[in-house]
Amino acid sequence: MITAALESLYNHIQWFNILIDGDITSSIAFDPWTNGANSMGTNIVLVRLEKGQSVWVAVDSHHSGEGLQGDPSIRATTFSGLYLFD
Repeated sequence: MITAALESLYNHIQWFNILIDGDITSSIAFDPWTNGANSMGTNIVLVRLEKGQSVWVAVDSHHSGEGLQGDPSIRATTFSGLYLFD
């Protein structure tokens, strides 16, 4: 199980991708509902992985145009994985 929660202060839609070995497995998109407000996007993905595979979250710069930015005192952006079964 892979989880990601992303925070942004930008005032436009943000897109992020969860990748496994460079292939997009899932995407996260969010749009601030008001200017100057933090916005959040979350996702949970269940996937079967093999030992040695790489998993990461990346900014989709084609859609977002900028990187991830949040308030350093909140630390709301997270990414984690959980081994569920054999």
